[in-house]
Amino acid sequence: MGIIIFLYYFAYMANQYFIQLAKGLDQVKYMAIGGVIGTIVTVALCIILLVKMHYGLKGYFIACIGGQAIPAIFLYLVLKPKSLLSEPENYDKNFERKYLNYTIPLILTNIGWWINNASDRYIITWMKGVGVNGLLSIAYKIPNILNVLYGLFIQAWQISAMKEYGKDDSPTYYNAVFIWLSITLYFLGSGLIITTKYLSQLMFAKDFIIAWKFVPFLILSSIFTAIAGYISPILTSSYDAKSVAKSTIYGGIINIILNILLTLLIGSQGVTIATAISGFSIMLFRYLSLKKPRVIFDTSFERSLIMWGALVIQATAMLYSNYYIQIISILVVMLLFRRNLIVGKEKLLCYLKNIFINK
Repeated sequence: MGIIIFLYYFAYMANQYFIQLAKGLDQVKYMAIGGVIGTIVTVALCIILLVKMHYGLKGYFIACIGGQAIPAIFLYLVLKPKSLLSEPENYDKNFERKYLNYTIPLILTNIGWWINNASDRYIITWMKGVGVNGLLSIAYKIPNILNVLYGLFIQAWQISAMKEYGKDDSPTYYNAVFIWLSITLYFLGSGLIITTKYLSQLMFAKDFIIAWKFVPFLILSSIFTAIAGYISPILTSSYDAKSVAKSTIYGGIINIILNILLTLLIGSQGVTIATAISGFSIMLFRYLSLKKPRVIFDTSFERSLIMWGALVIQATAMLYSNYYIQIISILVVMLLFRRNLIVGKEKLLCYLKNIFINK
């Protein structure tokens, strides 16, 4: 079994390498095709190995290996990375040094995120036991809905942010995307919070429905992390990867300290609140690390704080099942951002109209 797990991680890393290579070469279409191939292969192998041949857990891992290895092979064939390995005649050693200074902090960023995410589970297990850790793991199912939807955006945004960086109209572009991302995340998060109990009944087993209490502040954490992820490509486009790494490390330290303190003070819920505060800290640090944050975001970041404050109120109200305060919070945000919502509605209707006419 150990060999199978090793093969899975090897196939996964190979696939991720070629995905990033496709991004760098601006061959996003191949990345998308590879993703579709991976999904089809995984599903097909699961049907064959689990349903037909009854291979059990080993069959599932083999299906996962195929779902990573086949698209990796496809990307290798279409991208032809061997042609990129030869050293050019005018190779610049200074560029290599600059590249390493850029990438090493990004490695530390990934390590920081891992520590940040893992600390919650280790600390809650240490202080409250395995049972509470299990409830916390189940509670993540609902915030993961938001994470999956945001994942579709961030893949495209990482490329778009770098392409637009340095252009005269890039601040206007960044600001416009930020406003709509913030509004979209607010209403998605707000919808998930207000329907937390209903979703828990659908998604959780009866014995674990109590895990819904962890969900509201985990949703907040997912939103803050998403905004931090939005700012990250802008920083890396200016070769400021150090600020990205610092923010993640500082956020991890804050998370660990608050995990322990808040769990001692208010119990298991302290872990989710600590995670939300940590996500907000990372987001705020990255915003302040921008060279000219007010030039890029104007006043939109400060205005977005109103939405995040409303979500904090809504998450707290949800813990006490107070739906009136939640609805009032939503109405206040809709009133304050009514102009943006009206413009967005008009653009959406115009877009749908154009599609209908073209058909």
